[in-house]
Amino acid sequence: MNIHKEYKKFVSEISDRLLKLDFELSNYVIDHACIRAESFDDYEKLMKELKSLSLKIVTNEHNDRLFHICILKDPLSIDGKYFTKLIEIAEPGGSSNYTTGFQHIECISLNDYSELMDTKNLLVTRSHGESYLNWESDNWSFKLTNVSVLVKIIREDSRFEKLF
Repeated sequence: MNIHKEYKKFVSEISDRLLKLDFELSNYVIDHACIRAESFDDYEKLMKELKSLSLKIVTNEHNDRLFHICILKDPLSIDGKYFTKLIEIAEPGGSSNYTTGFQHIECISLNDYSELMDTKNLLVTRSHGESYLNWESDNWSFKLTNVSVLVKIIREDSRFEKLF
């Protein structure tokens, strides 16, 4: 998988779909993009590629699966916008079956969600004590939160000094 090429394709598709909902993705900072693997073989191939692109990989265990946040050497972007330096990937398994590829992006918003909830009919989801807005489709999702995934890891893991 060419992660740079697939990121451009995936985020462009999400941006186009959100524009149809009158939502401009470029108004938000992409915190991270998430890649899922259908099989352990795909997972190992993705991890090998991500290791070559990363400065550091932070690993946490959740529900008996390893989740990794890859801090990239160089950000992923599309034509000078939609930057992110963080990729999330988890071991395959659990109750969800994913196809191999990008599955979601999560953006940061410092604003109150109430206006977006009222005008866009968004789903508010709670996970790990955080709330976020969520658009979902068959094979992608877009999440809007006010807490970075790195902050969430630091909150969950007192060994956060390993990040630095």
